[in-house]
Amino acid sequence: MSDIRKEDIKQEVFDIYDDYAHDRIDRRDFVQKLSLYAVGGLTVA
Repeated sequence: MSDIRKEDIKQEVFDIYDDYAHDRIDRRDFVQKLSLYAVGGLTVA
């Protein structure tokens, strides 16, 4: 498995994390929104 680089991650994923980190969304919303971007072996728990 190759390393994931910042350039490989969509800006929307960073925006979702930013919302979660600054308490604009709760954990459930964070995981639900992030799951839309899960690909192959990359999973969200």
